[in-house]
Amino acid sequence: MRENSALILVEDRPPPSRPAVLRRLALRRVSPLVPPDFPLEDALIGLDEAYTNILEHSFSPRDVPHMLVEAYWDQRGLNFVLTDHGTKGSRLVFPRTLSTTAHLRSHAVSTGGKMGLHLIRRVMDCLCYEVSPQGFNRFSMVKFPHQEHRSMEEELLIELRTEGPLARVSLKGYVNMDTSDYLAEKVREFVEREGLVKFLIDARDLEYVSSAGVGVFIDLYDRYEDRGGRICFVGLKPTVRRVLELVGFMTFFGDTSEESAALTYLNR
Repeated sequence: MRENSALILVEDRPPPSRPAVLRRLALRRVSPLVPPDFPLEDALIGLDEAYTNILEHSFSPRDVPHMLVEAYWDQRGLNFVLTDHGTKGSRLVFPRTLSTTAHLRSHAVSTGGKMGLHLIRRVMDCLCYEVSPQGFNRFSMVKFPHQEHRSMEEELLIELRTEGPLARVSLKGYVNMDTSDYLAEKVREFVEREGLVKFLIDARDLEYVSSAGVGVFIDLYDRYEDRGGRICFVGLKPTVRRVLELVGFMTFFGDTSEESAALTYLNR
């Protein structure tokens, strides 16, 4: 697959009613285009679960279930992007990490066996969910080119939402050499499309930031400072704050444990 060349699996029309149809289509069209040792089966599990989740939860009975499903290869690996116009999409949220058997059992019982997003987190390496006031939702996933699954601690989950004049960026996992470019790309696309320059970074589930990750936030600050841009972190863990302090950049950002204080900082 030519790098960054999008392969459209489902165009903006009523999608196949059965996930198995999409899976067969994806297998036929993507399989010849990835390296022979690429873990395509895992990636297709993620695609199947994401597609099913959107069909079940994003559309109201009044919606025509239009969806765009794309695949492309870049320096990270295989990317799937699912875009829909469902009116219920804003209700989708990432589940918490289900790290023990007890957590898994409790979640399965409480949700009636709905484990789709948890399964996606287990087989894919980076996830990004965007909710736009322009009337669409976008769910992006990346599978890195390796056979063994990366541990839960090495993945990154991103949720992007517009809240008035602010962009809320919720992060779960690690921002490191493997995931920093993905984060930078997704945030930049979202905020430029929405015309936002102020960022509330929900870091309560952010476990680690490397120097590459710090560079993402500095670039964001530099890019929008002259337009009145601001960045405020909410709920930084001590280890993450320590990294930002060591490189000397905490003075550029707001840092608070309360969202109300973050809103005051961003709106002053």
